[in-house]
Amino acid sequence: MTMLPARIGDARRSLVRQWRALGDGAKIDALFGGAGRDELDFLPAALEIVEAPPSPAARVTGYVIAALVGLILLWGFIGKVDMTATAPGEVASDGGGKVIQPLDAARVEEILVHDGQSVPAGAVLLRLQPTEAQADRDMLRGQLNAERLEVARLRTTALGEPFAAPPGADPTAARLARQQATDDIAARDAKLAELDRVVVEKQAELAGGQADLDRLTALSKVADKRLGIYEVLARKGFTSDLRMVDAEGQAKDATASIAAQRQRMPGIAAALAAARSDRAGSAADIRQKALADLAEASAKADSLQDQLDKAASHLAGMTLRAPVSGTVQELAVHTIGGVVQPGQPVMRLSPAGGGVEVRARLENRDVGFVRAGMPAEVKIDSFPFTRYGTVPAVVVSVSADAMTPTYDPAHPNANAGAPVYAARIRLLRPTILVDGAQRAITPGMAVVAEIKTGRRRLADYVLSPVQRVFAEAGHER
Repeated sequence: MTMLPARIGDARRSLVRQWRALGDGAKIDALFGGAGRDELDFLPAALEIVEAPPSPAARVTGYVIAALVGLILLWGFIGKVDMTATAPGEVASDGGGKVIQPLDAARVEEILVHDGQSVPAGAVLLRLQPTEAQADRDMLRGQLNAERLEVARLRTTALGEPFAAPPGADPTAARLARQQATDDIAARDAKLAELDRVVVEKQAELAGGQADLDRLTALSKVADKRLGIYEVLARKGFTSDLRMVDAEGQAKDATASIAAQRQRMPGIAAALAAARSDRAGSAADIRQKALADLAEASAKADSLQDQLDKAASHLAGMTLRAPVSGTVQELAVHTIGGVVQPGQPVMRLSPAGGGVEVRARLENRDVGFVRAGMPAEVKIDSFPFTRYGTVPAVVVSVSADAMTPTYDPAHPNANAGAPVYAARIRLLRPTILVDGAQRAITPGMAVVAEIKTGRRRLADYVLSPVQRVFAEAGHER
């Protein structure tokens, strides 16, 4: 037991000597180039750390990573990003493109323009076969001329105006209408003359009856006077009874004749009044019928004039002209003899000199955050924005009501059945820089508008899915 401490002490002194020797060797190795990495691996841990300390790069890297993570977290809570509403659409003229459409179904006779061609106002774009429209116009024009002649004839017979053929009337037809008017007037005058003759006859009959009445009255006075004389003579006995009876009979006959004539006189006067009434009624009926015929003919002529104007408009519609100066786009007919339908868009005309704007479609989820005056960036499909950038713009208006768009082959990714809101976006410049040259932005180009609706923290953007999960979790059925 007493020898153990002594052995431990010896071992300690031996280790110290070796350590010192090793230390001297390390100094010698350092003097002559130092020990290799393999030799350092056999050193004690403390000496190995002294001879080969850890590289500071790892420590610096850790510090940098920690700093970057801290900066990212700080930026997430302090930094903000833009919120945008994406709206696909297309470029259109700010005045609206002019759609060229036919009024009636017809065959194409001549195509005078092509896509991209500039045309002045009034230039002929397309001609359609006018055969049917021209036939309708000619038929209505003939009917109108005939009806105008009828009006002229009736004005002569009903109003007594001189016959005047309307401009453009056929001379033969005008001559026949004049002759018919003359014959109508002659027939009317003959009928009225016959009625006038009846009136004259009744007037003569009435006058004759009155004359007979006056004659009978005079004879009655004579007969009464004669009877009075015979009565005086009879009282004195100077006459016979036979003469007295004869005088009395003559007086009575005269009185009876007067009474009979007076009874006939009202009938004769009534017949005269009836004849006069018949004459006046016939004249009024003739005039009323003539005026009614005149009114009917005038109304029919006016109706035919309206129909002729409509037919002329349809005939003029067989030639499609440019309403304004502009550029032809979306030409839809290319076949001579092909059939177009009423209201079918055959081409679109983009007005010259006008600005352009974007007609975009906002989804329901975005329309509540978009209002007029908000800035936007427009990406044009024809010029990739990664190479040519975007075009600045501003929202002009947003429709109050939703619409359901139809499928558009130019935008197959659009939701054709989902309601959308129409937005008008004004471009702040009409050109875009492409390979060192300014290229015009033309109507019809497909675009995507990104409307800046506000800003929010990056942390909110990152954590919004998590917040949604927490808000909706636990409510499932």
